[in-house]
Amino acid sequence: MTSTLTDMLVDRSGHPDAGGTELRWRVLRLLNLFRTITAGVFTLLYFQEGAQPFGSQMPRVYLTAGIAYFGLALIASFTLRNRWPAQHWQTYLQLLGDVALVTLMTHASGGQASGLASLLFISVAAGSILMRRRGALAYAALATLALLGEQILSQLADVTGAYGYTNSGMMGAVFFATAIVGSWIAERFRESEALATRRGVDLANLSQVNNLIIQNLRTGVVVLDEGNHIRQINAAAMRYLDFPGTAKGRSMDASPPLRDLVKQWRSSREAGSANLRGPDGRLFIPTIQTLDGKRDGSLMIFLEDGETAAEEVQQMKLAALGRLTASIAHEIRNPIGAISHAGQLLEESAGLDSDDKRFLAIIREQSGRVNEIIENILQLGRRERVQPERLEITSWLRDFVMECCDTQGIEQDAIELDTTGDEVFVRIDPSQLRQILLNLVENAKLHAGYSARGELVRLRLSQSASGTTTWLDVADFGRGIPDDIVNRIFEPFYTHSRTGTGLGLFIARELCECNHASLKYGQDGDGRSCFRIRFQDENAWLT
Repeated sequence: MTSTLTDMLVDRSGHPDAGGTELRWRVLRLLNLFRTITAGVFTLLYFQEGAQPFGSQMPRVYLTAGIAYFGLALIASFTLRNRWPAQHWQTYLQLLGDVALVTLMTHASGGQASGLASLLFISVAAGSILMRRRGALAYAALATLALLGEQILSQLADVTGAYGYTNSGMMGAVFFATAIVGSWIAERFRESEALATRRGVDLANLSQVNNLIIQNLRTGVVVLDEGNHIRQINAAAMRYLDFPGTAKGRSMDASPPLRDLVKQWRSSREAGSANLRGPDGRLFIPTIQTLDGKRDGSLMIFLEDGETAAEEVQQMKLAALGRLTASIAHEIRNPIGAISHAGQLLEESAGLDSDDKRFLAIIREQSGRVNEIIENILQLGRRERVQPERLEITSWLRDFVMECCDTQGIEQDAIELDTTGDEVFVRIDPSQLRQILLNLVENAKLHAGYSARGELVRLRLSQSASGTTTWLDVADFGRGIPDDIVNRIFEPFYTHSRTGTGLGLFIARELCECNHASLKYGQDGDGRSCFRIRFQDENAWLT
């Protein structure tokens, strides 16, 4: 029964207008402020000379009711501050207290002629906001019945006459009108507030989805306001521009390349923009769009990796070439095997002169070379699925250097390892990283050779200032690659060596891309030929 009465009087959090909970707390606080002031004023008026008719009929009752009314206000102040007990219980008890104590003070002051009963208008109006329409009407009826009851008692005590019933009826009608109009207005307000809350939640969810999509784009996205402060930036742009820490809210001056690009674009009358080169030398193609139609207003900047488009076209060509060569390799494997086997049988023949043996050696050597090419091609076709893991690469490189020297017949001092000394984590397949580095070491051994001090390669592990980008440089001590062929070194079967297959660098780059890494050729800080493996952020992808 208590639950049913409470549901009738007050809207609970499960009701659709639960978004108005804060509004009802505010109304309760305002009502209690009014209660505190009126209780204090009318209690003090009792002690003022000539303050009749307050307490004229029953002074002690009036004083007791006034003090109780003020005490109710003080208790309500404490419970409202702590929001305990629940809101519906506070509404129920405070409004009932208003009716009981105001009616008692009215009766002690000679009835409704004292004017104290008009204080209930505020309580009825507040009740129409705090309760649903049914509860508001019930409270208006309760206040009306309280006034009628007070009128009956006053008439029985010969304090007032029958005319008081008319006054009670008129006040009751006003109570009901107040409850109806107030409930209608409050209902409209609650619906509007609930709609605004739902729209706010929808917008927040949409913003979160958009932010999630932007953060996972490979294209860098930067949003600047009219003051050139960063409002939004995704993870790709932070890596491209090497932003340390949190970039949102900072000035674009934190990134000199971005600052120069935006200043040039804002001051230029041309629609296009110059390319942007990152702190590590990578080239990016920016696309700048205005958000408000003004060149000096808010901007959205897209940063595309300048090498991505060319690489994608090249990869399409290489994929087609790979399928073709794989099918050819499969077809010529058996004939090559037959030629090699026939050569072995001829070597067992008696009476071979020196020329015959030299020709057979050529057959054996070239058959082995062709067979190696075929095996490499078929290996690409049946490549195992990438199994990346979070790898602490600093210690892994130390183990690799020892293993490489032991298995490849290389002196320990021939491979120089330079790391930060700290733990550095990347996400990559360790077995494929091992194959990549073995191919690069073999390439250096084949084409560059050893330095005068017996050095073969230098492995240098580095990180960006923000720690979001990690790369490994594999530098040799040779004369470098001529400029006219540097763009072809990753093509399959391209080699200047009589003994090479031309597939080592191609396979190394393919394995890097399978692991979301990149392999580029350039020069290190000392001007040596260098292959750079740029690892993807350890948290950027999972398979």
